Formats: sequence, C-alpha cells, structure tokens
Amino acid sequence: MTMMDRLPLYECPRGHWTEHYEPDTCMAQDDEYGPGLCGERLTYHPQVGDLFSSSWGYDQTNVDFYEVVEVTKSGKSVRVVQTYTEAIGENVGSVRVVPVPGTVYRDEVPMLKRIRTSYSDGTRCTPAFNIASYADAYLWDGASKYETAQGWGH
Repeated sequence: MTMMDRLPLYECPRGHWTEHYEPDTCMAQDDEYGPGLCGERLTYHPQVGDLFSSSWGYDQTNVDFYEVVEVTKSGKSVRVVQTYTEAIGENVGSVRVVPVPGTVYRDEVPMLKRIRTSYSDGTRCTPAFNIASYADAYLWDGASKYETAQGWGH
C-alpha cells in the first residue's frame, strides 16, 4: 500500500503528506513518515467576514471570492458563501476584480469547508480551503485580482 492509497491525507507546505490535522499547526504531529515535518503555526485564524479568493481555469482565468459567514466551535471549519465581484479596471483581454462583501452570488447556500494551511504567499502559514478538484481558496490579501475579460475565453 502506498501513502496515496490511505485517505484522507493532507499536504503540508513542503510537499509532505500526513494523515494528521491540527488547526493551529501545519500538520506538525509525528507520524510514520517522520517527526513533525512541518511544525509552523497558522499566522491567522479565519473570522466571520473574512474573504478568500480562488483563481482557476483552463485557457482563461476565473476569479471567485468567498466570505466567511460562520466559524465552527472547533475552529477547524468555516461556512462560506460565494460573493459577487466588481470590476475596478480593464485592460485588453483582462479585468481586475474585487469582492463585494455582504453579497451572495446567485442565492448560494453556505458551504462547510475544512480549513487547511497554505504557503500561498511563500512566507507564512495561512488558512485556505478546497473549493473543487481544480480550485483552492486562499485568504484574500486585499489586492485586486486579474481574470480573463468577457469575450476573451469566458
């Protein structure tokens, strides 16, 4: 049996896989693959109102934003809704977008998402969650995001 045959597994920021999840650490528990492979702590815990961004697509870039509407008692999961976006700038073939907090995209029902850790900016251990097999959402840094403009792949 290979390591990938055992589920669920979590990937730590350095590419190690482990079965253990600790909300305050990047999979820091010892396991059969080694002692505390990634012992960094989360630098921020999600709160209601926090925004996450997800950039995805093939031959185009789509950007979605998600707002935290509830944090579970354990702090390991959050309920999120997708928000509408607002275009704040355009270039040929691309548009810069930001979220519109407090809005719910197409009356979407809140999704329960398990928080994991990520090195999305390469320097600190921050919260993230999986949206689909092709997309993850990362704590939004407040900067506008580029996506493919309508008519250029949408």
